[in-house]
Amino acid sequence: FPIHDSLGNPIGFSARTMDPAQAKYINTNDTEVFHKGEIVYNYHRAKTAARRSGKVLVCEGVTDVIAFWKAGIENAVCTLGTSCTAAQIRLLKNIAPRTVFCYDGDDPGQAATYKAAKMARQAGIDVAIVLNETGLDPDEILRRDGAKGLQELAGKEISWMEFVLSYLSRHANFSSYLEKKEFVQKAMAEIRELDDEFDRRNFTDELAKISGFHLEYEPRKTEPIRDESRLAAAKAPDGAEQAEQLILAL
Repeated sequence: FPIHDSLGNPIGFSARTMDPAQAKYINTNDTEVFHKGEIVYNYHRAKTAARRSGKVLVCEGVTDVIAFWKAGIENAVCTLGTSCTAAQIRLLKNIAPRTVFCYDGDDPGQAATYKAAKMARQAGIDVAIVLNETGLDPDEILRRDGAKGLQELAGKEISWMEFVLSYLSRHANFSSYLEKKEFVQKAMAEIRELDDEFDRRNFTDELAKISGFHLEYEPRKTEPIRDESRLAAAKAPDGAEQAEQLILAL
């Protein structure tokens, strides 16, 4: 499969291996023009549909992107494997405000989802995850259930925190106090990062139910601005300055 840069120029190739003992995908080695960690497959085709829909669907491999395309979903791209880099996150942020991860439903795919989605959130991207509990990748789902089955899968979006609680709880031994405590600490760290107060309160309650620990919601503390210089900076910008900036932009 030819790999293109963001402008549509072919710069390398990817292949799906037939040997189950090897990795699923083999890609061109790094060259002067091809750096796997800086490329998002199908970016040049998907960016129009992604901007129109407000979201980009990210999967693992080339055949998954082709499967979504066959199902009529044109805003799908892939990271050429499970590893997602900061450069790829920047590309995704440029074409849509929302990134929906649809990695494989197996353990490596879910681990990659956790890592990549966390990076995307740190970059200021609104993140969602496709709930894939089939253990199959999108290409396999298309062959088994057809286009309608894959469309239904793509519609099963869950929030970042729903995924976090599900993912972390599956990897915690609840019969061990120390592991359960670690699970709660990791989940609470993510809850504190949520901007919406309702979400923070709701997921704190949900975490308490899952863990069995007594957890109290702690609202964020907001301090009033007293520094005069900060108050001055918060005032509306000067009209003449706005006009100058507009002229420069034009």
